[in-house]
Amino acid sequence: MISIPERVIAGMPLKFSVRVDETVDPGWGMSFFLRGGGALDCSGVPDGEEFFFSLDTTGLPPGTYWYSLRSVSGDSVEELASGAIEVCPDIASMETYDGRSHARRVLDAIEAVLEQRATHDQQSYSIQTSLGMRQLSRVPLDELLRLRRIYTVECRRESGKPIGRRVRVWI
Repeated sequence: MISIPERVIAGMPLKFSVRVDETVDPGWGMSFFLRGGGALDCSGVPDGEEFFFSLDTTGLPPGTYWYSLRSVSGDSVEELASGAIEVCPDIASMETYDGRSHARRVLDAIEAVLEQRATHDQQSYSIQTSLGMRQLSRVPLDELLRLRRIYTVECRRESGKPIGRRVRVWI
């Protein structure tokens, strides 16, 4: 059974084990490869019917990383699993941290401008659009409302909330 964590905090060890079934030749080893903003490789330590992995994530920048778990014997290699792991920042090692997503930060800035209660920093907040970098203070009202709808949908998607309106039908 393979159970690789989906998330790890940068600087914390990434630990997991892989149970070997009877079909795997006892002479085979296991290797784990992690690639993204950095790279880590690890050979599994066999112990009975399991291989144990422990990777030091110190120095890995936060972001999405892709992994490949492989069974290796000489020149023969078989991929057993692949996927993605999110390396999250270690907030204990930071002075300040804003855990909001990009979509949430932009939506909050748009709403602050629309409510005319924006701080000076928010009024000059820049966002990346398909047209390039845009300043919120210079965006026309109809464009702000359009961007607000787009980012509201994106924020709802991130939080797993339904998108759209509920339509009730009586028969």
